[in-house]
Amino acid sequence: MERRLPRLMPMPGPASATSDSYQVDDSSSISNTTDKATSSRKRRRQVSAACANCRKRKERCDDKRPTCGACARRGAICNNGTKDDDSSLTTTLKSRNAALLHENAQLRDLFAVLRGISPAHGHEVLTRLRAADDPIRALKTIYEAPLLLSRPASSSVSELLDPRLEKLELLALQESPIRVDARPWTAVASDGLVSELISSFFIWDDAFLMPMIDRDAFLTDMRSGNIANAKYCSPFLVNAICASRCQYRFAAYEMFHRLDVEATYSAMRYDKAKALDRRILSRLAWGLFCFESIVAHVYLEISMLPPPTIPRHFERPSGIFSHGLARTPNVDMFGNRHTRQSKSPPFVPGAIHLACDVALMLYSSMQWNMESEGSYGSEEDLRVRRRKLDEVREWIGRLPLNMQYDVNFTPQTYYLSAFTNEVIISILRPLPPLTEIEPGMTAKALCLSCCKIDTDNMDCFVRTYSLHDYTILTLCGVYNSILILVFHMADPAAQPLFAEASRLILDTSNDFPMSRFILQSIKAMSWRLKVPLPAAARPYYDNLGNAKESLRHVPISFALPAQTQVQKVLTHSSAQKGRAEDMGTLLTKWSAMSIG
Repeated sequence: MERRLPRLMPMPGPASATSDSYQVDDSSSISNTTDKATSSRKRRRQVSAACANCRKRKERCDDKRPTCGACARRGAICNNGTKDDDSSLTTTLKSRNAALLHENAQLRDLFAVLRGISPAHGHEVLTRLRAADDPIRALKTIYEAPLLLSRPASSSVSELLDPRLEKLELLALQESPIRVDARPWTAVASDGLVSELISSFFIWDDAFLMPMIDRDAFLTDMRSGNIANAKYCSPFLVNAICASRCQYRFAAYEMFHRLDVEATYSAMRYDKAKALDRRILSRLAWGLFCFESIVAHVYLEISMLPPPTIPRHFERPSGIFSHGLARTPNVDMFGNRHTRQSKSPPFVPGAIHLACDVALMLYSSMQWNMESEGSYGSEEDLRVRRRKLDEVREWIGRLPLNMQYDVNFTPQTYYLSAFTNEVIISILRPLPPLTEIEPGMTAKALCLSCCKIDTDNMDCFVRTYSLHDYTILTLCGVYNSILILVFHMADPAAQPLFAEASRLILDTSNDFPMSRFILQSIKAMSWRLKVPLPAAARPYYDNLGNAKESLRHVPISFALPAQTQVQKVLTHSSAQKGRAEDMGTLLTKWSAMSIG
């Protein structure tokens, strides 16, 4: 049986669908129709101003950049690419005006500083202006210089600082290829010193030895001055880089003054629970004073640090008042009795306490040299120097046997002897060589006897302990000796001693390149004095600069200027012929030549 399918009705139109299939009231239908028409209508984008073409043609402009839609359809040139929006222009002008007002205020501050600065510091301020990249940076460095501006918060620090710190900071700032702000990353040194240390690191260490820091990322973060947001720079990293480069004693002493060690010690003087703290503070103050005394004498200057007023907490030597009869055994670095199996050189208990005595005598001698300048050799001057010399000799006579180098030769007794001879030389150096100190003994003869002891002791040190592991203090005695011997090279009796001192200094040049610098300076002084080097010493003065001349750049500390430059400098030197101060003058001028 055939199945018949139902016939399909035609699809209803919009009118029939509305009337037959759906029953919607008229008000609802009218409302929906109105909403659809409203929503389907395209809303025109509001623009602040039409382009020039659309305004001329009175057309709608969509303000698209760089070309509006109407101009794009016609292929016309639209000015929307160069047109400034009124609101953005206003904001830009306001920001620029605020920046200019702030800069103007800073420049007025700089002008006020220039008007109010003291004449004594005017040159330093002008130097800072020349060294800075912009005046605002110059103003910042001036504000951070406690010696240029008198500010209540830093007045106590300013009184303690040495003017040489400011000069060093200015020189460092001028010569630094990378200039950065020290704060907020470190408070140990100022902008100039930190800039030089950072520059030196990236010039030398980053070039081969320590290439692990991205310079651009590091400097970008450091110059931002924002510790919280910095990713590649931190206070620890900045201080580590600075510490790895150099030791600036001026900056170290500034930090030492900030610590106010003596006031801190006084506050805990009678607190039994603070015994360890007092010992640490005492060691810091006295140890730094001894260190500065030795270093300052290298430049023939008095210690920048005065003697501490707090007690010494170093171990006292036994038998110091027993006329040298007492003797205690040497110990190792841990305090155990020293034997041949000990892994350290022998230590002599009490040696550092005695070194403080010597530092005090040296300070007194150098202080008198400053006070008596201009009257060297007068009756009053000789009386004071003879008295000081007697004090040193009496002190030597009270030394216990274990502190005497000729009885108990150790590194410490060797250093103590060289340090003591340094005091004697400082007393005698300003006097004419033939000045009679005591019957039959001239200043020259006494100085040469000290040179003999120091040179023989260093030779003994090299033979006993070798130059495998040692300190630069080992050179102290022979360095003082060669500064004396260079003025007596014409004396046949002094020539063998001069040659031996030259050899010993050269032997240390592999470990301390400064030794070559010293010998080169001595060679230059022989030109100045017009006295040839003794024949026995000449081999030690050949090719002193070869180790560095192959480098394109050399560190400031080790740079050796050409011989013609040195001769020119010494020819125009104002120093008096035959005076040991020539060496200090040469070192100063040589440093200036090396930096340039």
